[in-house]
Amino acid sequence: MKNRKILVVLLVITALFTSIGSAGAYMRKQTEVVSSVYVPGTVACKVHETLNDEETQKNSIQVENTGNITAYLRVRLVTYWVDNHGDIVFKESKTLKDDVKYDNENWIRATTEDVFYYKYPVMAEDDNSTSDKKENMTLELLKEPIVLEHSSQDNTRQVVEVFAEAIQSLPIDAVTSAWPVTVASDGMIAPIN
Repeated sequence: MKNRKILVVLLVITALFTSIGSAGAYMRKQTEVVSSVYVPGTVACKVHETLNDEETQKNSIQVENTGNITAYLRVRLVTYWVDNHGDIVFKESKTLKDDVKYDNENWIRATTEDVFYYKYPVMAEDDNSTSDKKENMTLELLKEPIVLEHSSQDNTRQVVEVFAEAIQSLPIDAVTSAWPVTVASDGMIAPIN
């Protein structure tokens, strides 16, 4: 009797393992292999600017979203003086507050610094590959060229350098925690002054 109970238990265990193995084999046979490719998001930007031939005017400033996700963009304008060799010289540079005539419909200026925020998120290049319009580029910042000063007394000239920054547009907390801005429900950005 004891041997019979052991035999029944062994048969039940064998049947259980056989059915589990068969079900597993069936599921492996019926399930297609799906490969998942993860592409991490990158946030990057590039400044496009032009000077006139004499380098006395900065004529154009635009920023391109070169990352692979939609981003907000801002630029900081920094001015300093250089000599004939391009070396920076110690000479007081005025702020650009009144010298920059900018497109205030698409850009907004921080009141405390020479920082300009593009009001709208800028798409990644891959997001608009079918469009003729470059939607991964901001509209022109300048309405009028910035006139750069030259000093013949000490052979120095003013330089205005453009530094651009990008930040992912989503989640909104990423933007508002990194920059002193608010984001409206329509996605428009505004600096907190």
